[in-house]
Amino acid sequence: MLALTSIALWSDVTPDSSPMENEISLKYVKRSMHLCSFVGSLGWIFCLGIAYSHYSSISSFCDDVWVNANSSVAFMTIDTCFLYVGAVIMIAYESIPKALKSLALLPIVGPASASVVLAELEVYRYDSFAEKKET
Repeated sequence: MLALTSIALWSDVTPDSSPMENEISLKYVKRSMHLCSFVGSLGWIFCLGIAYSHYSSISSFCDDVWVNANSSVAFMTIDTCFLYVGAVIMIAYESIPKALKSLALLPIVGPASASVVLAELEVYRYDSFAEKKET
């Protein structure tokens, strides 16, 4: 789900566009990020429900996705973790408090927390760019 947030870039325009185009672009980017976060949250809740009903303990879950997992499952576990860590590092490059917020939201909405914070960062970027243009 985190990789699908690039959908937002299809509707994005360059910052040198007119203010009206920038606002329309911001609206579409926020909508797509919120859609990704909503769908990702539903997927997270669904997966948690399956894991809770299937596994008796956290250790049996860890055994199946890491210790005794076949190579493809272990690779996807590593891949997912590094993808999320990369997203948090990118968010931290823009704003450390937003990166901490993404980590705090992780247990609640899962990896979709990055999409929630990225939507907020888009508004911050737009506002700071608008301030620079005014001065």
